[in-house]
Amino acid sequence: MSDIEQTIERIAKNVGCDAATIASRMEEVLGEQQATWIAAGKTEEQCTLLALRVAGRLVKNENDKLKRSGCVTYEGMFLTSPKYKDWAEYAYKQMKNQLETLSDDAVKGLVEAGKMVLFEYDPVGGGYTKYSNPSLNRKEAFSEGITEATVDELPKEAVIVNSDRAFYLIWNNNTPSFQNGKSNFKYGSARPQSEKERTCLFFGRQQGTKDWGTLTMRYSGALALIDHPTYVPGSIAMYPGRDGTVAYGKPNLSNFTQNDDLSASFPADPAGIVEKEATAFLENGFADLGSYITTHKGDKDWYDQWVAFKGEVAHIDPRENGGFVMTVGDLDVNSFESTDVYVPQTQEDLLTFTVGSEILLVGQPWMNKDGEVNFSTTGWWCSDAMVAPAPVEGWD
Repeated sequence: MSDIEQTIERIAKNVGCDAATIASRMEEVLGEQQATWIAAGKTEEQCTLLALRVAGRLVKNENDKLKRSGCVTYEGMFLTSPKYKDWAEYAYKQMKNQLETLSDDAVKGLVEAGKMVLFEYDPVGGGYTKYSNPSLNRKEAFSEGITEATVDELPKEAVIVNSDRAFYLIWNNNTPSFQNGKSNFKYGSARPQSEKERTCLFFGRQQGTKDWGTLTMRYSGALALIDHPTYVPGSIAMYPGRDGTVAYGKPNLSNFTQNDDLSASFPADPAGIVEKEATAFLENGFADLGSYITTHKGDKDWYDQWVAFKGEVAHIDPRENGGFVMTVGDLDVNSFESTDVYVPQTQEDLLTFTVGSEILLVGQPWMNKDGEVNFSTTGWWCSDAMVAPAPVEGWD
């Protein structure tokens, strides 16, 4: 073991983490600061030692912050990372469409039921007539009713339906306070127009424990915008739920850090883990999707099911704004079925293989109104890579 490796081991022990974490952070610091330090007269050896000290302090500060937050570190890999969903945006669009066709009585009925607050333009006096539920206005126990008030302008939460009408949805209309007695800030308040959420599956364990298992990891807000790489070993800080099967992302703390050294600790390779953890492993690939949908679409847990099968990379095409579209076809030579997998710019480094490579796909099958079978990919892993040969310099 070299002197620098011994130093990394010693710092990791003092900080309370593994050596790979310190080494990875040291490389990040070097990448960001080495050029500046060299210009200032430091040697490469001095830069390495300086980066190591900075890395140790950064990791220690993060660990201290982690302990204060109540988060714990999970190590493992993401099994699925589907697209985020914006439930509030969907709800507002749905209500706007309804308001364009409902009768006035039906619209006022929604206000009485505490579903929304309505604004109607007053062409005579200007401003708007506001229709709302009085019990929600007073933050009291809910009861049906409607009251009117005049306002000069629309609140920022309002969505315009047409030139005469606007509205906002009520965030909560049934729970004025929590069990601990604290007021529910959502009760009677305007629901935000955007509530991004992403729910991923993570195969891992709490750092320092031995038992592996699948966890549900939930992210909201800005964290929901992050596309986590699947089947890449690493660690992430999360706030654990009470039952131990769900964990929640925390802003500024829930950042995934790749650690390839962890791969040796897994009970199996990704294919072996997926065969055990997925709802189903489709041996015949694309050919099994239709029958699977027909058999299981009535299941109570249908929207939580995820299946896996293997395919072959048929094409890799760069996207205009970064990233790639990877077209994956069937392993059956007589089949022309395929699906597109979108690889974001942040994961371009994972494409170390070429056309002809074998890919494990995981995701959710579905059927459109015309009976066409589709597949939404939520994760992938290259199980058998075809690697392009290194270019040869010069002429023979």
